[in-house]
Amino acid sequence: MCLTELISDKARKRAPGEEHDPLTRYFVSGVAVTKPKSFLLFRLRRLIYFASIQLNVINRRLVMKFVLLFVSCGVFFFANAADTTTKTTTTTGKHAHMMMKHEDFKWAKGPEGLPLGNEIVVLDGDPSKKGMFTIRAKFPANYKIPPHTHPSVENVTVISGELMLGMGPKWDETTMTTLKPGGYASLPQAMAHYAYAKNGAEVQITAMGPFAIDYHNASDDPRKSNPKTLK
Repeated sequence: MCLTELISDKARKRAPGEEHDPLTRYFVSGVAVTKPKSFLLFRLRRLIYFASIQLNVINRRLVMKFVLLFVSCGVFFFANAADTTTKTTTTTGKHAHMMMKHEDFKWAKGPEGLPLGNEIVVLDGDPSKKGMFTIRAKFPANYKIPPHTHPSVENVTVISGELMLGMGPKWDETTMTTLKPGGYASLPQAMAHYAYAKNGAEVQITAMGPFAIDYHNASDDPRKSNPKTLK
C-alpha cells in the first residue's frame, strides 16, 4: 500500500470527533488524493500556488519601494520649488520696482561733506548704510570739489551740463577731462580725484555705502570742525 492510501485509510478510520494529524490534514484537505499521479499534481499545484504568492509579495514590495521613491522625489522637488518662490518673493519685497519722473524729484540741500551750493536727491538705497545706492546731484556754475578719495568705487554719469574731472592729489585744471551729457566715469576706491562744474551740471552717482569722502588737504574739508560720513 502506498503512502497516500495509508493516509487516506487512516483518515477513514479516525474516531468520531477526532482531529486529523497535521500530515493527514495536509494530504486530504480539499483534495481527494487516491493515486500517486494525483498526489504529484497536487504537490505541483501547491508549489505553484505558494511560488505565486511569494512573487506577488516581492512584486508588491518592489512597487511600494518605487512608489515611496517617487513620492519622496516629488516632495523634494515641490519643497525646493516652494523655497525658490519664497526667496524670489522676499527679494522682490525688499526691492520693489520704482519709477520716478525728473519733475517729481524732491531736491534737498547736499551733505556737509561737499562744498556748499549743491543739491541732491536719493534715487535708490541709503548712502549712510551698507549696500548699493544711487543719488542725483546738481552743481551750480563754478562749483569745485577739491582732491579727495572714497572708500568705495564711485560711478559717475553726466545727465546735463558739463563736468570736468581730474585725477591725483593736486589740483591741475590743465589735465582735467570734460564730460558732457551721457559721459561716464568710474573712479576706483581710495584714488584721489577732483571735480569742476564750470557752467553747472547734473550728475548721477552710484556707489556702495556707507559712502564717505576724505579730502587730501584737511583745509579743503568743509566738515573739518565736525567730520562725519556722507548721509
